Amino acid sequence: MIDQIINGDKKAFDTFYWQYVDKLFGYFFKRTQSHFQAEELTQLTFIKFWEYRSSLNPALSTDMQLYYKARITYIDWLRKQASQRSLLSQIIGHEAQHTGEPREGSEKFERARLALEKLPPVRKKVLALFYLEGYNYKEIAALLSISPKTVDNHIYQGIAQLRKILLLFIIFFPRQ
Repeated sequence: MIDQIINGDKKAFDTFYWQYVDKLFGYFFKRTQSHFQAEELTQLTFIKFWEYRSSLNPALSTDMQLYYKARITYIDWLRKQASQRSLLSQIIGHEAQHTGEPREGSEKFERARLALEKLPPVRKKVLALFYLEGYNYKEIAALLSISPKTVDNHIYQGIAQLRKILLLFIIFFPRQ
């Protein structure tokens, strides 16, 4: 089957997908405890498996190669989550006393708070629910009557906006 997938056989890949999708979903669900995140990571893993099929090794087992891609996908997701949490914590000031980030009352801190306040209300609410209160995508979607994909979009766009603001702080207010 691996040779067929390497050669771009979509039927072989389809058979492979249905053979492993539930197992892979379980792998991710066990780690994320989020149905939505497990679905997203499962799909992303299969997409990567297909896109990089030319790098597959016919001598190795198919499931070993799939779970290797799944592990890399999960590690990338964890890094992204940690980066986003760290960024939001810096802006809100939770780590200010420990990391040398802007302290409450300082100009940098106040500008960061203002930047956070300038986010659209729903986006700001989604970020707060996810990063500060620990809700998952599905819970946030239910609370705000939006889809989990919209929650994902708000988180992605909110972090992107806050990154730009932090970059401006670094440029215009470098540490002394």
